[in-house]
Amino acid sequence: MKPVNDKREIILAGYGGQGIITAGVILGTAASYDGYQVVQTQSYGAEARGTACKSELIISRNQIDYIKVTECNMLVALSSESLRYKYLLEPEALLIVDDSLVEDVGKIGCKNSYAIQADYLAENRLGSRIFANIIALGALSKLTNIVRESTLKKVIKETVPPKTVERNLEAFDLGVKEVKKTRI
Repeated sequence: MKPVNDKREIILAGYGGQGIITAGVILGTAASYDGYQVVQTQSYGAEARGTACKSELIISRNQIDYIKVTECNMLVALSSESLRYKYLLEPEALLIVDDSLVEDVGKIGCKNSYAIQADYLAENRLGSRIFANIIALGALSKLTNIVRESTLKKVIKETVPPKTVERNLEAFDLGVKEVKKTRI
């Protein structure tokens, strides 16, 4: 997916504790390593876990003049509540939803939508839900080639706690592999 003038506006959304901010930082850092201009902002509720959380990224080859997403090219929704940002989606935008947590996936009505069971796969294949964010990042990478997979993996290694590197890389590969199966 290549938006006009090579600018991508992305929202990663879910609830606090899912690693949304970490995923945004990883994606933004990888994009900067690949030569893009990047702006990443974040917001979350007053409580550390369980409240709304989002990471917005603008990635461009050109100078970025405004730091907020206004015409979203990509939305990754890891909770039902995060679909409230759907109104920002452009007509051809990509939507990835975690259909193990997002209700009524079939009624979303977005033309370019994909589902991945990030939370389910993290818990049942990797033993912990903390890997769902990286599974979603793998899915986003597979569907968009937004930055090189090798760069994302490098940044994952640099960012996550050392004892979780291998599991996070497994999570990324799982997201790459599983998203192609479940278009909605």
